[in-house]
Amino acid sequence: MRKTFMFALVLSLVAAFAYAQTAAPAAAPPAGGATTTTTTAPGATSTTTTKATGGKTGAKKPSKKNHSSTGTVGAVNQTDKSFTLTGPPPAGTVVVAINTNDKTTYAKGQSWADVVDGANATASYKVGEDGKNWAVKITVKKPKAPKKPKTTG
Repeated sequence: MRKTFMFALVLSLVAAFAYAQTAAPAAAPPAGGATTTTTTAPGATSTTTTKATGGKTGAKKPSKKNHSSTGTVGAVNQTDKSFTLTGPPPAGTVVVAINTNDKTTYAKGQSWADVVDGANATASYKVGEDGKNWAVKITVKKPKAPKKPKTTG
């Protein structure tokens, strides 16, 4: 009886040791994820879980709702028809890059020519599949001309 007990104990220890030397099974990957297991050295295993993107690489999902930003126009690019909006103080460092296309509309009586450096503007935009902010509507408040000093004479 004693020999049988010792034999079972040794056999279970050998089985436990052998199991510990093999790669432990990885946990089930999260929904929509893929697991890659790489063995780098004898007995060492690295498991990486990546999220499936459905065939898209690095592109943002297009926004269905319009975003809005108001600020001062700067960095106007006539070639690309794009510009930046810098928010008013204290958030003056917030910059939003806005791109225009043929679907962009302007306020009554305005056009791309009214988008100039220093003008105050409000842009309603959507985030496209390419991750760019595409303007839906732009309203520009022209910069006020400096007042002429009164001359008495």
